[in-house]
Amino acid sequence: AALAQARERAARAERLVALAGLAAGAAHELATPLGTVAIACGELSRALEETNAPADVRDDVRLIRAQADRCRSILDRMSLEAGASAGEVAGGLALDRLVTEASADLQDRGRIQAAVPASLRVRAFPRASVQGLRNVLDNALRAGPPASAVRVEASAQGEMARLVVSDAGPGMPADVLRRVGEPFFTTRAPGQGAGLGLFLARAVTEAVGGALTIECPPEGGTRVILDFPLHT
Repeated sequence: AALAQARERAARAERLVALAGLAAGAAHELATPLGTVAIACGELSRALEETNAPADVRDDVRLIRAQADRCRSILDRMSLEAGASAGEVAGGLALDRLVTEASADLQDRGRIQAAVPASLRVRAFPRASVQGLRNVLDNALRAGPPASAVRVEASAQGEMARLVVSDAGPGMPADVLRRVGEPFFTTRAPGQGAGLGLFLARAVTEAVGGALTIECPPEGGTRVILDFPLHT
């Protein structure tokens, strides 16, 4: 059983490396044309200002520049989500800060009810672990009714810190629960998810010696349990 688990962890690590390479390659290949678009937009914008071009034309040029910048940001985030944050090294991170940063950009973050002791400090990747937890929180917010709360609780468990994210959704059938976390497996409608969120969250957690498990209690809902090594 231990050998089978080790092989599964190794296989996930290999898939993570492949995803990271794909994301980094896409970012590298597209960086030059996107940079060219941005420069051209800047020059065009200045030329239009000098010729008193209509305001709607100048607005269109600014929109193109903004969308090019957004594309570059998305490519950077793809690399980060694949665990390819350049030069990132695992280190000590306050668990309450990890939760705060992971929920900062979520639209419904007001529904998150967190009870995380400030004293818990864990070993984690400063950026990739934040993105991994953000994926978990986003899934939890989507799973439950619009007004429902997502509970985040943390406690020390020996040499580990346990973070539990619980939603008020319907839970998952047994066949889905067996597969959830596999790369590119998703129950969302086409175009709403790539099926990588939980896979990447698990990969970056295991990379620091932790673990991610998923439970569906009989009373309903889903619990995602993340175990991080305590940092001393």
